[in-house]
Amino acid sequence: MSQAAPTELPAPAEIRLPAAFTAAQIAAVLGISSQAVRKALAEVSAAEVRLIRGQETKVWRVDQLPADLLAALEVIRAKERCRTVETLLAMPRRAWSPPVPLNEIADEEVARAAKLRDALKPWLQGLHRTDLSAAEIKERGAEGHAVIFKLDKPISPRHWDFLFARARQRDAGAEDWDNLALYLPDKPKVKRNPADVVTEAAGSRLPADGGFATEDDGCFGLVASRIKDLLNPAAPKKVEIESCWQCAMQQWGELVAGGMSGKAAARRLRAWLFNHARFLAPSEDALLKAFNRRLKVWRLTNDPQAIGDQRRHNGQRVEIPAADIDILRGGAANLESGRIDSAWRELYPKLSEATRQRYEHSHRAPEKIHEVLNRMKTDSLADAHKSKRLVRRKSGSIEQGHSLSRSMHEWAVDDLTVNLQVVLTNSDGSFSLIQPQMIVVIDNASHKWVGWEIAAVKGPNAEMVCNAVVDAFRAYGVPNVLGVENGWVFGRALNINGKEDDQGRTVVSGLGQYGCTVRHFNPMNPTSKAALEKSFDLYQRRLERLAGYTGRLQILDAPEAFKMEQRMIEAGKMAPTDRRYTFEESLRLLPQLANDYNNTPQYGKLNGMTPNEAFAAFQCEDVRPTKFDAKLGWWLANARYLVQVKRDGVSFRHYGRTIRARGGELANFKYLGEQLWALVDRRDESMVTFTTKDFSETFTVEVCQKPFASQSIVAPESDILGKERAKIRQQERMVMDEYQRLIQAHGDPRIEGLRAFRQQPKPASAAPAEATSRLAVVPMEMQASAEEMEKQREAIKAGRKQDQAQRRRGGQLKAETGIVLSAAGQRDLDATTQRKLRELTSWEDLPDESDPQAKTSEQASQ
Repeated sequence: MSQAAPTELPAPAEIRLPAAFTAAQIAAVLGISSQAVRKALAEVSAAEVRLIRGQETKVWRVDQLPADLLAALEVIRAKERCRTVETLLAMPRRAWSPPVPLNEIADEEVARAAKLRDALKPWLQGLHRTDLSAAEIKERGAEGHAVIFKLDKPISPRHWDFLFARARQRDAGAEDWDNLALYLPDKPKVKRNPADVVTEAAGSRLPADGGFATEDDGCFGLVASRIKDLLNPAAPKKVEIESCWQCAMQQWGELVAGGMSGKAAARRLRAWLFNHARFLAPSEDALLKAFNRRLKVWRLTNDPQAIGDQRRHNGQRVEIPAADIDILRGGAANLESGRIDSAWRELYPKLSEATRQRYEHSHRAPEKIHEVLNRMKTDSLADAHKSKRLVRRKSGSIEQGHSLSRSMHEWAVDDLTVNLQVVLTNSDGSFSLIQPQMIVVIDNASHKWVGWEIAAVKGPNAEMVCNAVVDAFRAYGVPNVLGVENGWVFGRALNINGKEDDQGRTVVSGLGQYGCTVRHFNPMNPTSKAALEKSFDLYQRRLERLAGYTGRLQILDAPEAFKMEQRMIEAGKMAPTDRRYTFEESLRLLPQLANDYNNTPQYGKLNGMTPNEAFAAFQCEDVRPTKFDAKLGWWLANARYLVQVKRDGVSFRHYGRTIRARGGELANFKYLGEQLWALVDRRDESMVTFTTKDFSETFTVEVCQKPFASQSIVAPESDILGKERAKIRQQERMVMDEYQRLIQAHGDPRIEGLRAFRQQPKPASAAPAEATSRLAVVPMEMQASAEEMEKQREAIKAGRKQDQAQRRRGGQLKAETGIVLSAAGQRDLDATTQRKLRELTSWEDLPDESDPQAKTSEQASQ
């Protein structure tokens, strides 16, 4: 039997990649606009021009691309694991798809996306038009968007450009501008109950044995009626979710009681819940776990309330005995260097029975223990246990100074730069030409100026705003609404807007604490405060007839006389007060102009009434302002802050300045680490009044002052410096006194440890071991040379000492007799001369010739 020859397999078709690519293809891979790619390729000649969708389009090869584009493409190539950049660019780009299918998206979202498609599609199809600039395209696109959406005011060109760019990026170069998904929001709203519709795909996988329930299955009426009664099935409340679980468990019990097995009932019920109550769990696996957990509790208790949140049965707040707090706090500070968990593990047997029954002995202390011990108090005592210097260093330091509706319904506040140049005398006697800043409070109904504040500052600040508003409150009461600007000072100052913590407690009291609602004007919209802006216009008309008027905009419309006078004043040819008001005079002049404005009739809305008359005529019983009495004035007219007492006292910001207070009642250890209310008078910040959060205790402390820099040298314990040092010593004693109290109450572990160690019996000493040694074996020649070396070294040392003695004797002889002898001359003196020299001088160390030992030593030295 002959074997047939094997047939040759056809060669695989060769994959041909396009040799060149358009800017849109490159941009789709990089995720940028095609304009940006064309700009980068502006100086690169195109490889060829192709006809794409009826339009001539330039294309470039990969080797023609600039280095920066190639580097970015290389990074994406490595990430997507493509062999070459050409393969990466030739891969089809997938357009963006919404997170949920279109049939599950709310109808209003789909309708809005269709309108957006009608607004953007004409511009997306004309990407390559050059007859309009980019700014003109954005402006016309925003106008067309407003026409399609029937808006009174078009969106900004920037927002239109964002929608345009998002659609292009989602298209990924496919240019399928009819795709509705390109115009949907990132997180579109879903239908009220997207799981009400069971898709054919889900129905096709239902087993024949009835393992899954369908829409027509009527055995889930109890839980179905509960889900139908939900207020918002798309986002039910927590209580509603728990009630659905309770109905589900009762439904399972009814199915089992009807003869169905437990597993089959659970399987069918979970399938129905996943299709009709998606809010119970995000996936089938999560639903299985949640269902089994509640089913286990239901089987044990058969109580619908038991499957809910059992934390509602927790008791009241835990109270830890004060003795246990002292033991743990003292142990953490003295034994564990502030470690609360270590102190809890070591001192747990010493705690009271109530605490040990409440908490088990664990590696980590309960959160309640950390809370009551107060980390700041524990660390302070730990520092006191280490050294007093550490307590002193953290107790604070001294800073040294180196030189239309009805009246009273709504008010408006804004700042005004007075168009009047005045003379301000400086502290050194010089002068400055300034324009005062003015904060004005106006009643919107009557256009009356009810309050104002004038200051010689460069710009408005929160202090001026609060002073003007509070003065108006004192005069007329608190309105219902207070409108303020939306700029930097008005929109962000805490003293105007107030501040609350994450628990809703007031930390900084704003103007809204007086009983009015603070609202901000619309940004860049003067019409939202039209009455106020018109009053500014009428007020500035009164300034035009005064000396020093700068014009509405000084750089453009300043009068010629003003410019000439300013040049002469700056050149010193004219005294500034000859043509300018002083700042003190302006403090009297500007309020007079404000009163003149309030007493001048206005036409239009006021119909010939003055603002003062309109303010009285527009009163209404429906608008009842809050009376600003003395109690309200004290509690609310003062800036109020929620502060924390620290080791160095209290420090907080007040109108841009730092307020520090220490000593006095603040040096009480019970306030350390606690939060207090701090009240500061808006016009006198030299004192701060503190109250506890429950307002049960009140005390006042003077604010820390700054001594002169040289006061520490001239008078270190006098006046300001002495007072501030005394306050710091009070802060030190606060911690040290509490530390000594704990030591006296519970003992010092260092001393007790030393005493316990010394009371231990001494261990018996062992017999010393016999010393053993070995003799070094050295040749005889080496021993002889070593002995000779030692003799020579000793002889040289003796000669050095003899020479030093002779030089000392010669210097002494020269000082006493004037005789200069060399070392040799000293040795040539005979015995008689040496004896006479001893009698004449105190040269007692001369050698005696009669002494044979001295003569022998001298000969040896020679």
